[in-house]
Amino acid sequence: MIIQQEEKPKSFNKILLYILMLLMIVTGSTNVIFNKCMQKLVGLNIIFEQHHWLITFGMFVGELFSLTIYIYIVIKRKKRESSENNDKVDDEQQNEEDDNGIRPPVPTNLIFSFTALCDLLASTLFTFGLTYLTSSMFQMMKTFQLFFVCLMSKAILKKEIYRHQYLGVGTLILGLFLVGLNSIFEDNQQVAKNPIVGIILTLLGLFFYSIENIIQEKFMNKYQIHPSQLVGFEGLWGTIMY
Repeated sequence: MIIQQEEKPKSFNKILLYILMLLMIVTGSTNVIFNKCMQKLVGLNIIFEQHHWLITFGMFVGELFSLTIYIYIVIKRKKRESSENNDKVDDEQQNEEDDNGIRPPVPTNLIFSFTALCDLLASTLFTFGLTYLTSSMFQMMKTFQLFFVCLMSKAILKKEIYRHQYLGVGTLILGLFLVGLNSIFEDNQQVAKNPIVGIILTLLGLFFYSIENIIQEKFMNKYQIHPSQLVGFEGLWGTIMY
């Protein structure tokens, strides 16, 4: 019975992970479509002439609202800790928790300013790159992030990359190379203004975005960080930078 009770949370976490991954794909594609629609808006030229910066600024303001969730969690956690102290938890239980190797909290929330800077550069370059590419081409080029993340995971996080993963990344690069050539030499008017410039800007954005992901993973592994804390403070520092 004990084994079954331990397996249930693991299966639930897997299902939740798959749902989150699916939501990331759907919302990512929706974000690209809405971004492209905003770039095609007519009127209010004074405002939307700077849409590349305005869209990214709006993203950081949206992330900033995650701080309200984090503040609520911190208040609730402090109330729970105070009630536990009143109940006088046994010293043996406290020693067991210390032996489990619980990660320490972040020394300062300023560390999220670096990931916010990477996000600022990446998101703005993405918006500029989308100006020169079609939405479908831009979304396909974003999958090149897998190459950068794989490379940085090996160099920075010292993770082992297996042969089947190398095969997957190699297949991805070949496919994107063919897609890029098709967009460059395609004479159809559906192709955006300047595919070469768009591809270069998108790849630069992916480079900074991959750095952001690797550093976020390093922070999450090293410190005890709530997701709303990470997103919220990135939104705060990103908003201040703008």
